[in-house]
Amino acid sequence: MGTVVDFASARREALLSGIGTRSSTQHPPHTVRLGEPSEQAYWCRHFKATAERLSSIVKEVGSNPAIVQMHLYRR
Repeated sequence: MGTVVDFASARREALLSGIGTRSSTQHPPHTVRLGEPSEQAYWCRHFKATAERLSSIVKEVGSNPAIVQMHLYRR
């Protein structure tokens, strides 16, 4: 059975070697973009909204996720 120190050392070594690090494509986007099908699917799942509703709100208020969320849940 490993100790906390063993687990911490293994995690540190993995991070230093690049194993287990996240690439920039895995972070959530900071702009609501609906041009690519994968981006559209992500934001529809994130906001639990249809593509049509999300598209109309983005056209109305812009692509800031916080503002889009306020408008989605305000209606």
